[in-house]
Amino acid sequence: MIEISIILPVYNGMRYLKDSVNSVISQSLTNWELLILDDCSTDGSWEFLQSLQDNRVKLFQNETNKGLFYNLNFLIGHSSSSLIKIWAQDDIMYSHCLHEFVHFHKIHPEIGF
Repeated sequence: MIEISIILPVYNGMRYLKDSVNSVISQSLTNWELLILDDCSTDGSWEFLQSLQDNRVKLFQNETNKGLFYNLNFLIGHSSSSLIKIWAQDDIMYSHCLHEFVHFHKIHPEIGF
């Protein structure tokens, strides 16, 4: 069972994308999925994403640019976990971030945010 789904909408984010994705892949918690939707990038983002070799990463690509809110809703709809972390292409995740996030929600299931 997937403990947490990380959703990442991407549009021309190549400048930061490699560091952002690698910070998720190198998490101490390993039972996650990273869903990425490329919104018609023209900067090599899609080509980089296709080179990823981690089966926890699920890629999607729009045929036309649809914008952030469509992309977020699409990714949430394809998530396997009820616990979702919204991620941005220029964010960096500390190595224990997902572990702490999941741990907090296990201790406090009555809290949602």
